[in-house]
Amino acid sequence: MTHSQNFYPAKILLFGEYSIIAGSRALATPLNTFGGFWEMGVVNSIDPTLQEWARFIRKLDGSSDWDMDKFEEDIHKGLAFKSSIPIGYGLGSSGALVAAFYDRYTINKSDNIDELKQILSVLESFFHGKSSGIDPLVSYIKQTISIDNQNNLVIIPGLPDVKSDIFMLDSGISRKTEPLVKHFQEKMTNSKFKNNLKHLIKAQEDAIDYWLQDDFIGLFNSFEAISRWQWENMSTFIPERHHEIWKKGLESGDYFLKLCGAGGGGATLGIWSRTHRLDAATKPWNPVFCFSKI
Repeated sequence: MTHSQNFYPAKILLFGEYSIIAGSRALATPLNTFGGFWEMGVVNSIDPTLQEWARFIRKLDGSSDWDMDKFEEDIHKGLAFKSSIPIGYGLGSSGALVAAFYDRYTINKSDNIDELKQILSVLESFFHGKSSGIDPLVSYIKQTISIDNQNNLVIIPGLPDVKSDIFMLDSGISRKTEPLVKHFQEKMTNSKFKNNLKHLIKAQEDAIDYWLQDDFIGLFNSFEAISRWQWENMSTFIPERHHEIWKKGLESGDYFLKLCGAGGGGATLGIWSRTHRLDAATKPWNPVFCFSKI
């Protein structure tokens, strides 16, 4: 049994969940705690998902850009993508697989970030029907990406140290993104909700700026604004197991929670004050991850 030395990390959308649909900026970064790599000869059987995906890629325009003969040969030899990324958490499980395929089987790789995003989007569409290409792009280049309100991409070499104050809370529940996004789009047909959305957009964009400026106080305040807005306007998107913790954070001001991606399950993102330490009361169901260790 052999495996590739290349590791393809998960991704996390730090800011921009849902507001990006309305044209706001967003910030996505690799999540190295989880990831995957190719492994050969794991089992003496063919992975049906990889086999079906190969047939899908064969039909794409530009399929000659990939060494499909080699890919299909490897599938028949027991190729598998060994991943620790939880499925249905919005952490880019399919994105990492797409990044791994592109890296290993592309004949002439592009170094243009916008072109890469488009190519990876098409490859990932097999799994979701539609893809922005952001998840596999972050996993492939292994760097933070800022998306502006014109959908332009900027690579951020490294995140400032405020990341040490961020944590992830695991709901223990997987979810599907599409029904949640559809529900949000239905809510946007309500003019009052759509007009109110500008407050979320401002808080999300302020949070991005404060994070990149390493301004903790500004980030903490923006996080609170996001948390309160989502609690008041999107409570149905918050994992039920996190409702009480979310509310306690808003009441105490010791920490604040926000949706991580689509919500409904998966992880919830949080920030704690620099004078507060998480205790057993804030983690009754699942462990809390410190982002600085991720």
